[in-house]
Amino acid sequence: KSFPTTTPRTPGSLSALPRGLQTFGGVEFDVRGVVQLAGANLLRGGFPEMIRGIPVNQKCSRIHFLHATGWQPKSGTHIANFVIRFADGRRRFVPILYGQDVLDWLIQESEKPEEQLETEVWRESAEPGSTDGKAHRLFKSTWENPFPEAEIDTIDYVSSMSEAAPFLVAISLEAK
Repeated sequence: KSFPTTTPRTPGSLSALPRGLQTFGGVEFDVRGVVQLAGANLLRGGFPEMIRGIPVNQKCSRIHFLHATGWQPKSGTHIANFVIRFADGRRRFVPILYGQDVLDWLIQESEKPEEQLETEVWRESAEPGSTDGKAHRLFKSTWENPFPEAEIDTIDYVSSMSEAAPFLVAISLEAK
């Protein structure tokens, strides 16, 4: 099983994903790389179970996440959380569910069209000669901030350590 990288022309990577400011699903994201979390199927390689303290330091009405996962747990499996930490000490948890928010970034030949998600915002076809021989995709999830007047301090990204290995490509904040 491969995991995503943004290294140019690396088989089993997101090398075809355009970098810099890009619009996916009507939202502009700054695409620079990948934050890969561990999961039960990706314990090797030194991937962390969580990333703490992604700086935000601003107010917003919505947060958009560009992400996906490796491996395919049962639909409805809780694979990760985004923990939104406000400057005033409040926290909100944004659960990521397999089959609702994201699917495996590698598109399986056996996948039926009805198994696809409306949250899919980017797809590339399989690269000739790629080692995984599969097309790749990313999804956009949106969180509505119940406290748009409050400053968000940081975001934590936490794996539930399910079979899935979630990864994040970009976060975009929408002003009120």
